Amino acid sequence: MERNDTKNTVCSYVLVKIGDREKLVPAVEKLYINEQVLFCDAVDGDYDLVLLVQGDTDHDLDRFITKEIKGLTGVHAVETCRLETPPVVITESASANSGEDNPTGRYDGSKAQSYLFVETIEEYLSDVERELKALDSVVACDISRGKYPLVVLLRAAGFDLIRKIIAEKIRPLPGVLRVKQSRIIKLFEM
Repeated sequence: MERNDTKNTVCSYVLVKIGDREKLVPAVEKLYINEQVLFCDAVDGDYDLVLLVQGDTDHDLDRFITKEIKGLTGVHAVETCRLETPPVVITESASANSGEDNPTGRYDGSKAQSYLFVETIEEYLSDVERELKALDSVVACDISRGKYPLVVLLRAAGFDLIRKIIAEKIRPLPGVLRVKQSRIIKLFEM
């Protein structure tokens, strides 16, 4: 089933805080298989889960977030970052036909990966987005409506290098106010 034809859909990052860490694995197991969930990552930092979800309309997406995510046992807080434009996501079948192991570059289990939630001065948003997309370590950079105007997926050889990239290349950009990092953690080895 192709669940990532995002042309006519609305998408949102959903940042989830789960109070009881024992509830994390069951939450991931339930959400991971849902057709409205494009990505579901366990993370450390201010949140426990970062999801990229889609719906046919804003109302459909809000209903899914309320019923399926906020309704999960153990969920304490949910923050949404609605995307201005749908992300580019390549289907598994397209990946298999392309001959590449990972054509989107979104995931590489051999590298450290982190989500960055970037707060910017509004007038600098497009400049910051352009600068971030030019960085080799940036896998995805999405403009969102919500608390964080930019949601970035960063990948590097290690978390020390990610911290260095944040300190030396991202925080100094004109217009960047704050950067919060949530490192992706591996719950399961497949």
